[in-house]
Amino acid sequence: MKLKTYDRICAVIFFSFGLFLLVSIPIYISARKTDILGSRFVPYVVAILMVSLSVLLFILTFISKKYKNDSEDKPISAANELRVFLFILTVIGSLFVMQFIGFLLATLIMVTFTLLLLKVRKISWFIIVYAFVVGLTFFFTKLVRVDLP
Repeated sequence: MKLKTYDRICAVIFFSFGLFLLVSIPIYISARKTDILGSRFVPYVVAILMVSLSVLLFILTFISKKYKNDSEDKPISAANELRVFLFILTVIGSLFVMQFIGFLLATLIMVTFTLLLLKVRKISWFIIVYAFVVGLTFFFTKLVRVDLP
């Protein structure tokens, strides 16, 4: 399958998921009046970004020069398929253990496995990603007041 076709399929899937999020946010997330931004703010931002970027990707598949030489099928190596499968298992596994060990520790373990799957070996990247995870945890728990598992 051509790259253009992959990108169009992904754009449609992410657009559908973004619309699903937009519809389901008011159903599953109760509105808090005590917060400055509200408990629905960040999910709405994520959903709107998903919809917007998927529309942009879909449009770019028609006008971008990146797809001009996309005439042949490019096989995906078995090693790359295995890495994608291991990444999916890592995400699912972290979701299962998150309820037992907490959001912060589960996320740190997940990003460690992800960086190792991507063959990142520089310690500075690990430190940057760990700092980002801790910063996001602080942002959600203290500033936006979202309860994390």
